[in-house]
Amino acid sequence: APYACSGLTAFSALKKIPFASANDWIVIIGAGGVGSELVSQLSFRNFPAASAVLIMTMAVVLTIDTISAAVRRRIIKGSDNTDEDSRTLEAITDLTGIRS
Repeated sequence: APYACSGLTAFSALKKIPFASANDWIVIIGAGGVGSELVSQLSFRNFPAASAVLIMTMAVVLTIDTISAAVRRRIIKGSDNTDEDSRTLEAITDLTGIRS
């Protein structure tokens, strides 16, 4: 399972960076062990804890992916699109509850 997960993670990351060439360095950061924690909770039949692990994992992944997509868009397009930036900031504020 770890080999399949690492392969899918790398493939997904490379799909998000279409302009990378064979000579470019790419860093892929994982959150190793999240799947094994879920499997261990399921093997103990501790379904409330397994549900909590699954829900928190999904929430964290969606939040980080939304923020990183906004950062990528801003890097690619530049910072001249203030309407989209304000909408992105509002979405991040709604997701996290953190006010700047």
